[in-house]
Amino acid sequence: EFRAGMGAGRGAGRGWEDRERLTFCSIVTNVIFSTLLLATAMMATIGLTTYQWIETDDEKMAKSDLFAPPQAPGLTRVSCGLGTYCVEAAGEVSECALPWPRYGNKPSDVPFFLWTLSGGFIATGIAFVTLCWLYTIIACFGCYTHERQSCFSKIVDVGGLFMFIGLLCFGASLDEIGVNNDDCRTALNPSGQCTGGWFIQLPSPTIEGQGNQSCRICPANAARFAISDNCSFGWGGALVIVACIMCFVASAVGHCVTPRAQEMMKRRSRDGRRR
Repeated sequence: EFRAGMGAGRGAGRGWEDRERLTFCSIVTNVIFSTLLLATAMMATIGLTTYQWIETDDEKMAKSDLFAPPQAPGLTRVSCGLGTYCVEAAGEVSECALPWPRYGNKPSDVPFFLWTLSGGFIATGIAFVTLCWLYTIIACFGCYTHERQSCFSKIVDVGGLFMFIGLLCFGASLDEIGVNNDDCRTALNPSGQCTGGWFIQLPSPTIEGQGNQSCRICPANAARFAISDNCSFGWGGALVIVACIMCFVASAVGHCVTPRAQEMMKRRSRDGRRR
């Protein structure tokens, strides 16, 4: 029994010794990898939840013959995000305070289906990146293997791909944010054109009524993958674009985290070439 116990102890010792360990350089690289993932997840989350994706104000509206609806007097600024919005106006119709107002409690309350799809893809990408970040936290405490590291680095790529698809969905929806003939302030002329200006359609259920909210706040020349005149692309979307790029950068860094045995093999190979 004593010998069997000693044998088991030696086997456990060999298992501990055979465990893949990181060099100091790889530990530093893993810390950089972890930091990049955390920054990426935070940036993408802030970008996803903010209302600053599509924006316009009263000065830009005046240049394009766009007018605030009668139920929103003193309108000065409108911003629409994938799930939240901001309406700055006079009196009680103004909605731009924390917690940021939402279109509703259901995905179907979002003005455009492609925005719902975009938000879903981006949120999934954030989930993948967050999962990989959690792995980097425990990797330095005995849970590292080169195979597992490679797998999670590839998952970061998948997260970036999901964010990219989400951004494509948003870009494909930009033709829907422009006003149309239904929003004309006056009757259409004999040739079917609106010459009297347009009422914009606000994202607020309080102003437009639940189910009638939209975000048609840009000129009629809106097109897919192109911001229309006198509308601007907000920093919320820009954060997600940066986070998407950072996913692929972080993945490349993650693949550089290698175990000590592999580093030794690389050094021996380099030494052999020099000889």
